[in-house]
Amino acid sequence: MNNRQNPIYHVWCAMRQRCNNPNAQRYVYYGGRGISVCERWNDFNAFTADMGPRPDGYDLDRIDNNGNYEPSNCRWISRSGNLCNRRPFYKKSTHPMRHIIKVPEGYRVTITIKPRRMYNKNCRTLEQAQDLRSEIEFEREMHRRLGLG
Repeated sequence: MNNRQNPIYHVWCAMRQRCNNPNAQRYVYYGGRGISVCERWNDFNAFTADMGPRPDGYDLDRIDNNGNYEPSNCRWISRSGNLCNRRPFYKKSTHPMRHIIKVPEGYRVTITIKPRRMYNKNCRTLEQAQDLRSEIEFEREMHRRLGLG
């Protein structure tokens, strides 16, 4: 069987993309946070030898969500189990990507300020997006303090 025909080949490719390719949509949540793929797993055959076959309905999971993709930190987990094993999200999060999404044009800032005002703007660089987010969050805090939202 050719590697591309192997049922877990796309899992392996996606893992490497989100960790190694700054242009990948989810890179900011993986490679952008310092998550990497161990050297051994740059070889698809080594990855499949370590992980074994993927059970139906299971996803690749990192046991420690802040850890790297490596044999001691990865397993196959049911999709429902995987939903419970995510980094917590808090409204007051200081995560640098809060309200920022990587898009092909650069970065998109999406924040809602009540009453019914939504910012959904694109920026070319991450720094511009973070600056815009800070300005919008300041405005949102002022609305809250003034009782406007």
